Amino acid sequence: MISEQEALDALDKLGEHLDYPGWLRGIGLMQDENGSYFLSVNVSRSTDEVRTQVPSRIGGVPVQIVEIGTIRLQ
Repeated sequence: MISEQEALDALDKLGEHLDYPGWLRGIGLMQDENGSYFLSVNVSRSTDEVRTQVPSRIGGVPVQIVEIGTIRLQ
């Protein structure tokens, strides 16, 4: 089981690893149904570039890519 602190440490590492490219919309700390933490990488589109740059795990913490589209002011 991944603790909240492990996930927070991984979140910092992932932010440094990705260096906030234009397709990145945010990185979130999530919890699964068993209480284990993982990271959610919100992107505008899940392209080959995104899938290549976003690791499936960082520091042992699972990473999930979520396509959210373009964010616009309403």
